[in-house]
Amino acid sequence: MKNTMKSKKGFTLIEMLGVLAIIAILVSIVAVGVLKAINRSRIVSTVANFKTYETAMLAFVTLPETLGFLPITEGASNYTTSVPTIGGTPGANATDPDLYTLGQVFLGAGVLERMPTFRVGRELPFASGSDVQAVWSQSDVAWLDTPVANAKFTTQKKARCEAVVATATIGLGTNFALGGGGTASVPVGATIAYVVVPQVSSADAVELSKEVNGSLNKATLTNVKQDDGRLTFAVASGGMTDVYYYIGNM
Repeated sequence: MKNTMKSKKGFTLIEMLGVLAIIAILVSIVAVGVLKAINRSRIVSTVANFKTYETAMLAFVTLPETLGFLPITEGASNYTTSVPTIGGTPGANATDPDLYTLGQVFLGAGVLERMPTFRVGRELPFASGSDVQAVWSQSDVAWLDTPVANAKFTTQKKARCEAVVATATIGLGTNFALGGGGTASVPVGATIAYVVVPQVSSADAVELSKEVNGSLNKATLTNVKQDDGRLTFAVASGGMTDVYYYIGNM
């Protein structure tokens, strides 16, 4: 009796390995593209947050009650009797919870809907008395630059918007070389509003500089320092840096 059933030929091991190799290559290509898109979105989102603070500042200074001025929120010393300086003397009562950054001032004034959430950098606990953010104490009528136990927003070093008195020295958070060339662009004594984002990776800092500073960018992964333009940083040990972005000055 003749067998009329046709034999079925399956895939060989080599053929299956070839198919799996092709799938693996395609997955890796897609994964690289997805990761690039995610990283790009983080940079774009960060720049958008900077612009949000710019818009809030412009709205704030147009309010009749502000008279076109910004409150100085970075640096201690008594706000009502002298010009605050970077790293000054804290107020007498270091446990007051009524402390504010410039971003919180914007919130209270209604020109900022909510604090932006940054997708670069990371928040750290305060390491020492010299590694803190200066904040306003209504009870002391002074700016404090020591850790405050009762204020939940001062227990960590956070991304924030601040205002500081411009100095003649180019330094992170004190003045900016907006036109390049290492020359301070803001008049000494003016108030600079800026955003600081702590613990940004060197790769993200370089990409932010490219996005913000354009032709003034000189930061690369082998020279991770940027002291010209609207965005400045200097990468220290560990490949992390605090990034400073110029908002405006009054």
